[in-house]
Amino acid sequence: MSADLTYKVAGKDLTGEYPAGEDPAGKDLTGEDLTGKDSGTKTSRPWLLLAPMAGVSDIVFRELCLEQGADLGYTEMVSAKGLSYANQKTRNLLRLAPSETQVGVQLFGHEPKVMADQAFWVQQSLGEKLAVLDINMGCPARKIVSKGDGAALMKDPPLAASLVKAIVERVDCPVTVKFRRGWDMGDDSS
Repeated sequence: MSADLTYKVAGKDLTGEYPAGEDPAGKDLTGEDLTGKDSGTKTSRPWLLLAPMAGVSDIVFRELCLEQGADLGYTEMVSAKGLSYANQKTRNLLRLAPSETQVGVQLFGHEPKVMADQAFWVQQSLGEKLAVLDINMGCPARKIVSKGDGAALMKDPPLAASLVKAIVERVDCPVTVKFRRGWDMGDDSS
């Protein structure tokens, strides 16, 4: 008997079939190089990704996690509005450690044009080091949702969709979305 397991990283399907109860770590999933570069290397296990965590996944933490075997780290969530003001403190969240060859960046905001413009700026600034751009639609922190950002976007699906569309049309890298099942208990707006 086998169980179908689905793994998706940066929009690439890494689906494989494994015997029931067997951990897929150490199994060759597709033989595909997930870095997007033709290096000829193969993946031998699912990628270990460091989640974007505000106040946690700073440059030092990401570097430590990479040293311990993480394949890709994400920045803390970054304010698109802060980037649009060229705020140095906000831009510092995008600094990379010398050992980081690629990084995922998570942006938050609620204005499609601002988000798309800043996603483009991030892509231009990081170049090939930007592996994936994630849109935060899951943060429930009061200071984030009170401005219509993060999980508050779950209350306005048309706005959320236009935001994703604007970003996807503006950047070339994979775009993902972190979201919650819905705004309230019992709300399944996802």
